[in-house]
Amino acid sequence: MSHFIFSLKVFLISTILISINFNTISSQSPNDFTLPISGRVMLNGKTIDNVKISIFQDNQLIDSIFTGPNGKFYYVLSINSQYALIFGNFEDTQKNLIIETYIPNGLKEIKPYNCIIRLDAEFVDDPKNAELYLDYPIGIVKFDKESGMFELDYHYSRSRIREVK
Repeated sequence: MSHFIFSLKVFLISTILISINFNTISSQSPNDFTLPISGRVMLNGKTIDNVKISIFQDNQLIDSIFTGPNGKFYYVLSINSQYALIFGNFEDTQKNLIIETYIPNGLKEIKPYNCIIRLDAEFVDDPKNAELYLDYPIGIVKFDKESGMFELDYHYSRSRIREVK
């Protein structure tokens, strides 16, 4: 009889814990999420240390960080905002990346976004077009419903490459 009562207690406790855990996940609001971003900054095929990254949220400068060893960087963004990350210490080698952190309702997890930022104008055939390439965002990152992850908007990127060639 005591084995039965012990088993019943274990069952009830397990059911309560599973129920609490399930409710926590399903009731999580988008504001509870963050988007970790990481990557490396490169120039002429080599990683670059100590590159300044200016981080703007909704057009307001909120932070500046610098790449570490091997050009690596890491930052955590809030959800449901638009960010501009400006990479570069010098005006002629700056590039910016737009990250839109809007997510659909009901999302249960967010995977980190990882990227490589190349400061050279790698797709420019005509040097006169290099300034045009560097003046606009190199890409837009946003949530892709099909993959369930944040990804580079390849449609935007392809149109930018055609523009400067």
